[in-house]
Amino acid sequence: MPNLVYPVARVLLALVFVAAGLDKIFTWDDTADYLAAEGIPAPGLLLVIAATIEMFGGALVALGHLTRPACLVLAAYLVPVTILLHSVGPFQGPGPNPTDLFKNLAIMGGLLLLAAVSPTPVSVDSPAEASLPPRGVPPLREREV
Repeated sequence: MPNLVYPVARVLLALVFVAAGLDKIFTWDDTADYLAAEGIPAPGLLLVIAATIEMFGGALVALGHLTRPACLVLAAYLVPVTILLHSVGPFQGPGPNPTDLFKNLAIMGGLLLLAAVSPTPVSVDSPAEASLPPRGVPPLREREV
């Protein structure tokens, strides 16, 4: 049972990106208009790049396949997104919202942590190691009653 924490955490973290990628696809014109209004150059091209990174990166993290590079790419992707669209202060995005800034920082932290401990049990990354705890992390144990 404790090893199920890892795939559940991966899926929950990945859902943010898969949902955002799907939202970009289904609201393509509105999202492109929003990016253009924010002064983002080549909004159509950047929208293709963003949706691709979010959809494929999220899927890889959820499956636990190429988890470390997928997490690092997603974390790196969030840096300019956060600075340009969700920051407060001198790099203020649309309607300053510190909650969006801190959510992105928390997601980056989760991605970096997952990259550090991968491969995790119940993942495609390393089926031979699926029964072992992640590198450098002690196995989760059920609490004693």
